[in-house]
Amino acid sequence: MHVSGDTVLIFDTSRLAVLDRDLNPLRTVAWMESPFNLVELKDGTFVISKDPFHGTSELYHFARDGRRLLAFGDSITRQQRTRYLVVPGAEGGFLSMPELYRLEVHDWVGPGSLRRRILIETPHFAPYETYQRALPDRAPSPTTRGFWADSSGLLWILLEVPRTNWQEGLGPERPALEGGGTTFPIVERGKVWGSVLIVVDPNTARVVAERILEDWYALVVEPWVIASVRQDEDGWYLARLARVEPGTGMRR
Repeated sequence: MHVSGDTVLIFDTSRLAVLDRDLNPLRTVAWMESPFNLVELKDGTFVISKDPFHGTSELYHFARDGRRLLAFGDSITRQQRTRYLVVPGAEGGFLSMPELYRLEVHDWVGPGSLRRRILIETPHFAPYETYQRALPDRAPSPTTRGFWADSSGLLWILLEVPRTNWQEGLGPERPALEGGGTTFPIVERGKVWGSVLIVVDPNTARVVAERILEDWYALVVEPWVIASVRQDEDGWYLARLARVEPGTGMRR
């Protein structure tokens, strides 16, 4: 879902539904792509990322009528499938970064026009080649859950990292659903995962601030707002939002 001016755009696997701000339907457009993330450009076109099982490029440029204009960025290989996060940049353009494998921000002037790559180093996210699931004797790999750029250009990045005692969130061993063997399902994500918020100067790639958060946060809803997600006993998913306030920590 994306808010564009006075309309709300809702994407699914075969169409784009356009609604007004009161959620009254206005029209639908044939749209055969299902975006994971998207940014609307000044000319009304979109830059989107897709699920890695349905795409081979980092990003795609689409016209508003659903026509693909360009595929660009890094290639997504079968060995290193990952979704890319894409957000508006502080000085126009847009930014993207992979969820898995490395902390690297791509700064784009426009579709297909890369200004720079920003490789970030932090002990919370060591680069890796293969994603590792949580096991009693092996910590899971970290993930980037979302990011944004503030008005000064600093990058705020939400990381999902394993807790020291991640084993406490695992269930008993059971047969794996795919590939044979066995697995240890995650039954309490908040016990397996913790969250770290880092602030990065893109000009130096240096981490200038960080905070280890008490709770586990699963995504960035919008700049300055993050959310934790849990499932209750009836199977409903519930979200709890928190606002990030520079200099004052977290306020729920």
